[in-house]
Amino acid sequence: TPLSLLVVFISNVVLAVNDNGIYTVLIGLQLAFYLLALIGSYAEKKKISSKILLIPFYFAFMNLSVYQGFFRLIKGKQSAVWEKSKRSDISSK
Repeated sequence: TPLSLLVVFISNVVLAVNDNGIYTVLIGLQLAFYLLALIGSYAEKKKISSKILLIPFYFAFMNLSVYQGFFRLIKGKQSAVWEKSKRSDISSK
């Protein structure tokens, strides 16, 4: 889904440039959502709790993290292989 978010945004920009109707409204709503995500990022840093701001922030943050992980994988800086974590033996207590 994160990759399609970029395609949807670019498509919406192209359609909004050529149309004064619904696509202009949709790009405005998209930009407002991303603006709320930026404000949510600021609120998170300042320890301000607001669900209206944090929901767009976490949505955008998680999707941005997918892009960052993908580019690290392409550059060879990250493996896609899961490694088993070390666990302490609880039964010995």
